[in-house]
Amino acid sequence: MTSNAENEKRGELAGRADGRYWAEHTTEHDDLRRVAAIEFQPGLDCYKALCDAVDPDAEFGDESAVLTNEYLAAFIEGARQFFLEGTPKI
Repeated sequence: MTSNAENEKRGELAGRADGRYWAEHTTEHDDLRRVAAIEFQPGLDCYKALCDAVDPDAEFGDESAVLTNEYLAAFIEGARQFFLEGTPKI
């Protein structure tokens, strides 16, 4: 049986990897720049912050029910890390 802490850590690792993959292979430079500019603060709703950055018109469904805030925070961090490495424009 896995603990909540193990599940959270697994979610964070998956989120960081998925965020980096998205940044490298899927997104456009402007979306990546906006995600990289998200400022973390206590109580940040990462799902809302991510949607505001890449889907301001709410064209996509609500995935917040299946994605944890920890996963989404790690997703943002993975994308930000790729952006900060000085990657070429997408």
